[in-house]
Amino acid sequence: MKVFVCFTPLHILISKQILKHEKINDYIFIYLCINRNKKNTFYYNEFAKGAIYSNYIQIGLNQFLPIVKLIVLALSFRFKYKSNLTFYIGNIKKIHSRLFMLFSGFCNILTFDDGVGNIILDGYFFDNEKVIVKYFFLIFNKKFVYREIIKNIDLHYTIYNHRNVFENTRKISLHNNEKKVRGNVNKELVVLITSPFSLFNMMSKEKEIIMYQKLVQQYKVDFIIKHPLERKDNIYDKSKIIDSHFIAEEIILNLLDRYNVTVIGTYSSVLLNLHAIEGIKIINFRANIKKPLKSLDLLFETI
Repeated sequence: MKVFVCFTPLHILISKQILKHEKINDYIFIYLCINRNKKNTFYYNEFAKGAIYSNYIQIGLNQFLPIVKLIVLALSFRFKYKSNLTFYIGNIKKIHSRLFMLFSGFCNILTFDDGVGNIILDGYFFDNEKVIVKYFFLIFNKKFVYREIIKNIDLHYTIYNHRNVFENTRKISLHNNEKKVRGNVNKELVVLITSPFSLFNMMSKEKEIIMYQKLVQQYKVDFIIKHPLERKDNIYDKSKIIDSHFIAEEIILNLLDRYNVTVIGTYSSVLLNLHAIEGIKIINFRANIKKPLKSLDLLFETI
C-alpha cells in the first residue's frame, strides 16, 4: 500500500503529480500540519477525496498528543498491512515522519521536495538533526537516524532543475499547465510574495515591515500574497492583500490567462517554483538576514 505523508500544501501539489506520473490509484494520506486553517483544510480535502484512508493530525505547540495519535495510527497500519507499506514523504527529517515509519513498518521509502531547502546544499537538509532526536532513534532503532535513513531512499522526486541534497532523483512538473499555450496577453501585474523572517529571528519585525513597504512602492506592487506563517500584526495595505485558500503558486498561475505577472520575493521557494513558466518574470530581492547562506545567493542568481 502507498502512504503519502505531507506537511504542507506544496507537498500535496507534488503528491498529486506523483499519482499521475506513477498511475497510482489506491493510497493512504496522512497530513501533519502546524495549524488547521482554511488553506490547509482546502488542500487536505482535495487530496483526501481520492484516498482509501486519510487523517489530518495537527502538530502544533503541544507535541505529545499528536505523537501519541501518530504512533497509535502507525501500529494499526502495522497490524493491517503487515509492514507492506511504501512511503512517499515530503520531509523525512521531521521526527514525525520517522516515528510513523518506525512503528508502522515499511518496505520502500520515496521522498519528494520540501521546497528550496532541497537545493540549498548547506541548508536544512544538509545539516545534522538535533542531538536529542538523534539519540532517541539510536536507542529505538539506529537505522532511523537521519543520516542513516536517507541512505535507504529508493527515489527522490524533484521539481527543480538543480542539484538536490538527495541522490537518485527524478524530475516531475509541479503544474499541469507549465506548457500551456497562452493567447495575446498585454496586461501587466506585479505581485509581492512575503516571507516570515521575523518569525524565525532572521530579521526584526520592524525591518521586515519597512522592507516590504519599500518594495511595494519601488515596484508599484498591485497585490501582496502573505506567507501562511507570517505574523498577523504585520501591517500592509489591506486592499492589496490576496486572501485565498490557494497557495501562492496556484494564485499566480490562475492570473496568467489575463496578465503577464512579475513576481517579487526574498529567497522564496515560490520564485524557484515559477521561474521557468511563460508569462512570469521573477525578481529576487536580496535581504540582509541573520543567517546568510552562500549557496542561497548563488542559487537565486540563476533565476
